[in-house]
Amino acid sequence: MPVSVFRHPHMMARPAFDPMVDFTWVMQVTGYLFGLVVRADAPWRTLAEFVAASRAQPLAYATTGVGSSMHITMERVGVGGELIHTPFRGTAEALTALMGGQIAAVAASSDWARAVQEGRLRLLFTTGEARPRRFPDAPTLREIGHDIVVTSPYGVAAPRGLPPDITQRLHAGLRAALYDPSHLAVLDRLDMAPAHLDPDAYATEARRWFEEEREVVRRFNLRG
Repeated sequence: MPVSVFRHPHMMARPAFDPMVDFTWVMQVTGYLFGLVVRADAPWRTLAEFVAASRAQPLAYATTGVGSSMHITMERVGVGGELIHTPFRGTAEALTALMGGQIAAVAASSDWARAVQEGRLRLLFTTGEARPRRFPDAPTLREIGHDIVVTSPYGVAAPRGLPPDITQRLHAGLRAALYDPSHLAVLDRLDMAPAHLDPDAYATEARRWFEEEREVVRRFNLRG
């Protein structure tokens, strides 16, 4: 379950599901590493320089869609009136367009990591609580003056009405898998950390997300 399940119903006139009714929340797992990247040969080394340049010549940045986590993050940062948002169907297509010079930047999860490590892209900022281990030179949004942390945590849910004993058994198995050393090693390679919540805590968090996303959709006029 991505956090978009809490946002999309507020964006639709006739949503296909109600996350507060249709699911049994089993376990929150982890969150993503997000960031904004430009080509390594681009003249901008900071977000401020990138935004300033766009005032002289319009510049486009890509995300994975209208209402995606990074689209909303960029709006919250306050660059929506300065940069041209260009939604793509996926990060791979967006990165291809960036390397080809069709757009100026990509704001997305860490599919850009290898290209940054290889020196083909430059990471202007990340959105976590602290600088990621693999990218210690990239500041967080908080470090550049925006009190915003975005990890878009995801988890596991089942159909509504799942018996509590089955829910707890599923949770126990999933929690063991989450903290299995081989899985922790994968998360570490991706600069992701466990963000475990049990069924009750995850259900509470789901209700909070649902109300927060209602306000996000209203604030940025994302309703279709």
